[in-house]
Amino acid sequence: MTEREWLAGTDPTPMLEYIRKQSSDRKLRLLTVSCCRLFWDCLNLDETRTAIEVSERFADGHATEEELSEARSAAHDAAWYARYYDEREPHPSEDGERRRYFGERLGKPSQEVLRRLFFVAFMANTSQRLRADGMPTLRTDPILVRHGPSLLRDVFGNPFRPATADPRRLTSTAVSLARSIYEDRAFDRMPILADALEEAGCDDADLLAHCRGGGPHARGCWAVDLLLGKE
Repeated sequence: MTEREWLAGTDPTPMLEYIRKQSSDRKLRLLTVSCCRLFWDCLNLDETRTAIEVSERFADGHATEEELSEARSAAHDAAWYARYYDEREPHPSEDGERRRYFGERLGKPSQEVLRRLFFVAFMANTSQRLRADGMPTLRTDPILVRHGPSLLRDVFGNPFRPATADPRRLTSTAVSLARSIYEDRAFDRMPILADALEEAGCDDADLLAHCRGGGPHARGCWAVDLLLGKE
């Protein structure tokens, strides 16, 4: 992997292979969360969305390993049930409520939706499993193929030229804005952050351009992390 290939690459697989060797567990997890969030609207299951949220909180130490394990198990069970619920007779102990739940939320799910359900469940895994996984879905799911490279660059920036924060530019306004963007996932405020940085004398073209770019942006965005001192 070269700097040119990283900046212009359209295949997320070699980018991930390169960056995960040097990535922190937090950054790697937030990348997986950003990928899973691309499926948020089409995966309308409470268990699946909870797994995404718990994994995101776990990245910042706000969820325990036990909570992560429980969320992963529930999401996997939901994916398994969604795969088979309309292909078998209901068990006598079922009251039909669970079958109605899946029917109303997913209808008859396509194979693509089912793969995404299992993908989300697996991504709510331990850091060791995430680091060992090649995420083959990155090169097979059309949404991840399209957005994966941009998300990798958003979360990890340019690993060949790591950015450093100029303490003189870390004004209370800029840091407060960055914190609100991070906590509220309010990435529409990124251009406002660029204005605040510029007013503070920031002339880092890459940082300003990233804040004013069209994204996608995700929690773990290198620009926001830089200002908040996150790794």
